[in-house]
Amino acid sequence: MKKTELIRWVQDRHPELPPRDVEMAIREILSYLADCLADGDRIEVRDFGVFETRLRPARKARNPRNGSAVAVPDQYYVHFRPGTLLRKQVQETYLQTSTPAKKKARR
Repeated sequence: MKKTELIRWVQDRHPELPPRDVEMAIREILSYLADCLADGDRIEVRDFGVFETRLRPARKARNPRNGSAVAVPDQYYVHFRPGTLLRKQVQETYLQTSTPAKKKARR
C-alpha cells in the first residue's frame, strides 16, 4: 500500500473528516515515526509489530562489474518484526486465497 492509498482508505472510512486533515495527520504520523527511527528509538505497535534500527557491520564486498574488492562501511537499517496477531491474520488470509501450485510440465 502506498501513502496515497492509505490516505484514500482513511478518507473512505471516515467521510466526516476533511480530506486535508486526513492527509496532514497521516503525513505527520509517518514523519514522526521516521524521526524516531532516525534517532535510534524503537517503535512498538501492539498487535502489529516492532520497528527498530540495527547496525550492519562493515564488510568487504565485490564489485559485480569487475570483481574488485570494495569496503562497505557500517550502516544502519530498519528491521520489522511482525506481531502475533498480524502474523496470524496474514497466514489465515494466505491460506484462504492460495491454491496449490501446479507443477510445470517439462518439455
